[in-house]
Amino acid sequence: MNVATPEKNLPGGANQWRPTLGVRLQIAVGRRILRLSAVRARLLHRRRALQIDGRTLDPQLQHMLWIQSLTRRPALHTLAVRKAREEYRLVRALMEDPIDGLRVSDRTIEREVGAAVPVRVYEPSPGPETTPAVVFFHGGGGVIGDLETHDFVCRRLAKLARCKLVAVDYRLGPEHPFPAGHDDAVAAFRGVVAQAEAWGIDPERVAVAGDSMGGNLSAAVCLACRDAPPCFALVIYPGTDFAGRTPSRDRLGEGLFLEDATIDWFHHHYLGGADPADPRASVLRAEDLSGLPPMHVVTAGFDPLRDDGQAFAEAVEAAGSPVEHREYPTLVHGFMQMAGICDAAAEAFEHFAAVLQRAFARGGDPSSGL
Repeated sequence: MNVATPEKNLPGGANQWRPTLGVRLQIAVGRRILRLSAVRARLLHRRRALQIDGRTLDPQLQHMLWIQSLTRRPALHTLAVRKAREEYRLVRALMEDPIDGLRVSDRTIEREVGAAVPVRVYEPSPGPETTPAVVFFHGGGGVIGDLETHDFVCRRLAKLARCKLVAVDYRLGPEHPFPAGHDDAVAAFRGVVAQAEAWGIDPERVAVAGDSMGGNLSAAVCLACRDAPPCFALVIYPGTDFAGRTPSRDRLGEGLFLEDATIDWFHHHYLGGADPADPRASVLRAEDLSGLPPMHVVTAGFDPLRDDGQAFAEAVEAAGSPVEHREYPTLVHGFMQMAGICDAAAEAFEHFAAVLQRAFARGGDPSSGL
């Protein structure tokens, strides 16, 4: 296995997605409407503050929900896959600002069998010659996410954590059903480690991270690579059991950005008829969760997948693997992509960066209060 030379260098703050003029106008206007300070949002929406299970939704996210109800954006599961991808890109573009100060390049990871895996490398500039790295897997249900929908997320995390970040453009369903995405994730992690020195990466300090489906893939990589595991895993609001159903899906599956029906739509397209209980997808159902690297599992209070993440953290701990679980009680699924309009989400990024920096400093040892 080897890693190819860079294919394309991208200037700091650049994004390869090229929306039309009409879409750019929508984004510009939408950003101004969505961006309301926490104080103003709390005053505006104090009478409609949403409370469920003893948790109160963040006021800036409450404002987003209100705007969403006025604009009547279509639910993703009601759209054809191509249209759902366009909608996802548009909505995500409303929530972030360009982040510069990094070197960004598109590359590929070759492998002995199968097509090369495209990746995008983010490097804080200037920086030391050799740094730790995070192999990052984007969210989007394994169906609608890509390097562009998570470009700003990757820029923000790389800059704050002061490390290289390798974002993996794994194959998506329904065009490439399971286990294509899983296999790409494993191949990408192993490829980065194998050629770490060529990319200026410390091979002993390569972590994995991801949000939603990317969190699932981060956990799956840890399971598949126990012979030479990541030094650490940051697993952010993952789905961990495709074959089960939890109370949080029943309680939080409508009106909170990620719909219960959308989760089923994702599973249908991602699996392509494969067994939903396969532990490469339903990581919670793995027979053995011991021997995993240190993990930090993140859940959100208003996320229908909240119970998935919590159950996985508890199972990993019961198996004797080192894990820490943190819930952000006021936030929703997908909050990583909302940092540009939600102060609490931006603060969560600061915590993620601190978690990674401490893990790198200690070789992934979580015992010092990550």
